Amino acid sequence: MIEMEKELLNAMTRKMSELYVSYRKRYVLSKPDGPMFVPKNREGVPCVLTDRVLFNHLRRKYAIAIFAGPRASRFICFDVDDGSADTVRAIIHGLTALGFPKDRIHVSLSGGKGYHVEMFFDRLVYTNRLFTLYSMVIRQAHLDPRKVEFRPLPGNAIKLPLSIHGKTGNVCWFVDPKT
Repeated sequence: MIEMEKELLNAMTRKMSELYVSYRKRYVLSKPDGPMFVPKNREGVPCVLTDRVLFNHLRRKYAIAIFAGPRASRFICFDVDDGSADTVRAIIHGLTALGFPKDRIHVSLSGGKGYHVEMFFDRLVYTNRLFTLYSMVIRQAHLDPRKVEFRPLPGNAIKLPLSIHGKTGNVCWFVDPKT
């Protein structure tokens, strides 16, 4: 790996950690063409999420998914499973109608059939407040919560962007939310 590439990956790792990670006590790992699992040490205790794991996620050695902490998260994700760009636009419209600026709303491909619509916060936000925001947007946009899931949760991880989806091999890129 050339030095410039390593510096860029280190900067991306720091930013991903800052934006996404608020809970490090466990995570989900997915190797290409392999099953998803929670890595554990010899005693059966889940491994902690390190920046080295994030670095290798960005190198596309594997993909990781993260959990929210027991009470709070630094971001909210609307996990759009129906693959509909109209659903993504409805979520964005709902968030902007509530006063959130469009430039704070980010959309990435999930790698499978859907999208992740995300917003990041400068501090931890209680999960119940994030769920209230999610519920307001879902109701306002008349969306089915079974097709647009709330993430992250302490018991339900969300896969991070910029790596490879284990089953499809697709890279989970950010996309222009206007499209």
